[in-house]
Amino acid sequence: MKGSYCLIFRLTESTEVETKGGKRFTLEAGIYCYAGSAFGPGGVEARVSRHLRREKKLKWHIDFVTTLRCFEPEAVAVLEGKRAECLIAGELSKLGKPVKGFGSTDCKCPSHLIKLESPQSAYRLLEKLGAKIHKTFSRRGDGSKRNP
Repeated sequence: MKGSYCLIFRLTESTEVETKGGKRFTLEAGIYCYAGSAFGPGGVEARVSRHLRREKKLKWHIDFVTTLRCFEPEAVAVLEGKRAECLIAGELSKLGKPVKGFGSTDCKCPSHLIKLESPQSAYRLLEKLGAKIHKTFSRRGDGSKRNP
């Protein structure tokens, strides 16, 4: 399925991330939501499976976070067939603290990564937007696929 998604995860410790372009982001321990889209081959399933693999070529900003040992995925919300990552990021930004410049290099959004106090308000908002929430999955280190 192709569409937009929101990866909800926890960082168990504070960390600094430097992307391949040299951008640095300081991330506090806590709950985060990352908004993205997947309209290429494999759609959302392939993209989320990639996010959950520890071993991968680092391409997108989020790759530099998902490879951290302190990264713990909690859920993924999917809006099937919709290009809504900017809408998701904008609405979630009202609930938390956007990480300025993260994951939004190809749009005008301030950020596609938002730090939240708790995931419950994000779940309610995402469901209002029509997303299906998929919880309780584990990080994949072996490269195998998993349905989001």
